Amino acid sequence: MSDSGGHKPMTKEQIEKAVRKTSSLHTQEALDAYVAIGVLPDLDDDRKDAADWVYDNFRFGVAPEGASGWESGGNEFGRTVFLPNGDGDTVKGSFGIRFRPDTSDVADVWSFDQNGMGNGTPRPDWYERRNELECGQVFKTFDDRTVQLDRPVPGDGTKWYVLSWFRGGWSCEDDTIEPGDLEDMIEDPEKAPSAEPESPAP
Repeated sequence: MSDSGGHKPMTKEQIEKAVRKTSSLHTQEALDAYVAIGVLPDLDDDRKDAADWVYDNFRFGVAPEGASGWESGGNEFGRTVFLPNGDGDTVKGSFGIRFRPDTSDVADVWSFDQNGMGNGTPRPDWYERRNELECGQVFKTFDDRTVQLDRPVPGDGTKWYVLSWFRGGWSCEDDTIEPGDLEDMIEDPEKAPSAEPESPAP
């Protein structure tokens, strides 16, 4: 059977594949899409996607030059990372993630260098912590902007309207942002102007 445009409807498998390609499993929209077609994403695939995101956004003290594939056991994913040693060679470090049982929710993240010393901190995941977001909070974003949360977008479960810091003041243009685009919270809003690039001298 074809639709009114003469195209064959997508099968459930095709829709599932499209959802996987175009949606982040960290978004409610993606989960709603799976529910709508009556399937649930595979937990191991979910965890690998989550692990890739956490690794790509981890703030390493010493950035790895490479890494092995993921190894999983129980609720943990881990990999070997190859760290520069300053002599043109690399040494082995480690990176690991622990998930909450039966979910892809991250419970803990760690990375150690060759001497067992900590090597960085995870980027805050404000999608997971979206219930902590409040009007008036100020954040740096992934693209190095400074924004202030203004109000939730009506009818959307996650998006916020934000004010943007621009030329010494807050600009209100009804910009919207997803919690996953937020990075560090600026505890003291008075520090927000320091995030603005200095104007070139005349």
